[in-house]
Amino acid sequence: MTTPGALDKMDFYILLAISDQPLHGYAISERIAADSSGSALIAPTNLYRYIYRLEESGLITPVLEAASDAPTRKKRYQLTTFGRRHLKAEAICLADATKIALERIG
Repeated sequence: MTTPGALDKMDFYILLAISDQPLHGYAISERIAADSSGSALIAPTNLYRYIYRLEESGLITPVLEAASDAPTRKKRYQLTTFGRRHLKAEAICLADATKIALERIG
């Protein structure tokens, strides 16, 4: 596991997308598009690179869906406890920075 530093924009959106429920890749990209009003879009290959890195950093973990009649199961991802704490700290930092920026620029 690598130690994560500050989150970049896409890291933040991915963690935010799965903050309330585990999601599979396509659902994560759809949630990112909705949460960002379409300003943050990600190609599937890039999404899975981010997911791999976030998993290696211990921020997310995969969850296999319960067995069903489907021949393949989709892997969903959820925040780890560490990932939830890291996301919350980053959100607070961004909120503080946004408040200062809005005060300065009027």
